[in-house]
Amino acid sequence: MTRRLHLELAPDSWRLAARRTPAGIWAMGLIGLGCLAAAAATWWRGEVAHSALQQQIAATAAHMAVAQRRQLPAPVAAITPERRAAVDAWIAGLNVPWSDLFSALQAAGSPTIGLIELTAEARKRSIRLVAEARDTASMLAYVERLRAGPMWSAVALVSHQQIQEDAAEPVLRFDVQLNWQEGWR
Repeated sequence: MTRRLHLELAPDSWRLAARRTPAGIWAMGLIGLGCLAAAAATWWRGEVAHSALQQQIAATAAHMAVAQRRQLPAPVAAITPERRAAVDAWIAGLNVPWSDLFSALQAAGSPTIGLIELTAEARKRSIRLVAEARDTASMLAYVERLRAGPMWSAVALVSHQQIQEDAAEPVLRFDVQLNWQEGWR
């Protein structure tokens, strides 16, 4: 059995290397070059789209800047005297010395007096009290203690009535109108 021996005595060249390379390698190389070309084309399309988007953003920003310069400032609404008076009255209601008022009412209180209702009107600087007492002397003493308070400009017993007919334990319900002094603090 003889084997054939292939001798190549020519110097190495690209033609010789190309002849010796199997066809599968050439096919794989061509496929790789095709993939590389496709990737490059995709990248290039992305760069073009990115550049167009950047130009669109810049144009929109320039347009918005021009539009903002054109806008006039919002007009400031003039405050009418009626509205100013309403706001001042509301603020005056917030500035009422509530803690001083309640302290004065508490100081004048006694165990024989029960405070039922308290209604305040800040604009008029007045308080209306509804209270109950066991007897007329307790009611009058309470009104006198309120009059002696330094913060009240006026204290008036508006009305009173006996609400329990039982002679053993009568109950008097009475209304007192109080006005506090304007500068009291």
